[in-house]
Amino acid sequence: MTTTELLRDDLTDLARIGVPAQAQPLDLRETGAFVDREPVLEVLMSVRRVDGGPPYPALYLGPIAEPFLGRAQDGLAFAARIDPQRPDRVLVDWTACAA
Repeated sequence: MTTTELLRDDLTDLARIGVPAQAQPLDLRETGAFVDREPVLEVLMSVRRVDGGPPYPALYLGPIAEPFLGRAQDGLAFAARIDPQRPDRVLVDWTACAA
């Protein structure tokens, strides 16, 4: 299995089991890799569970569709899902701004 396939499977798993959260990008860089023709970013972000708790730093590694690159760079908060067992695993929904 390739790294791209592993990354895609990991993100699919988070979409299924993750609990709602908000993620605000603080810093990002393009890795040079692509998943389904979308650039893969490494994003340092502040994450906060929707059901409460203090924000904490996390690192997201995953693809982003080209139309959302500008929004991510603006530092807007986005909807996210976090692994309930490992809160450092975060899936960001770049299409949905946080409520």
